Amino acid sequence: MPKGVLFDLDGTLLDSAPDFIVSLDNLLRKHNQPKIDPEIIRNHVSDGSWKLVSLGFDINISDERCAVLRQELLEEYESNLLKFGGAFDGIKEMLVSLEKDDIPYGIVTNKPCLLYTSPSPRDATLSRMPSSA
Repeated sequence: MPKGVLFDLDGTLLDSAPDFIVSLDNLLRKHNQPKIDPEIIRNHVSDGSWKLVSLGFDINISDERCAVLRQELLEEYESNLLKFGGAFDGIKEMLVSLEKDDIPYGIVTNKPCLLYTSPSPRDATLSRMPSSA
């Protein structure tokens, strides 16, 4: 039995791509830019917010506008966090199993808005699961 388990939040426990898709779409609309195919956004979510802004606005990350647009994207994303995405299938059962077996676990994230907030990322993960799970 493991002594403990650490999970990455995005892309491991939570599918945050839908939240990023909505956020980037909102930002593009705000700046009168055309939408991007959601699958293209999904495929680049793990590349980070700089890449999403560069892709959405067709600008290089060294362009000074990129930093401003990235901040706008992060603010938009924070307002959409956990509204459209949710836990991947089987996550709730896995976390319940770890708790049942008294195996401690932690969630690793680079999202400052989740580090010191309530509900905890764990509670948010569990609350975004279908009630039948």
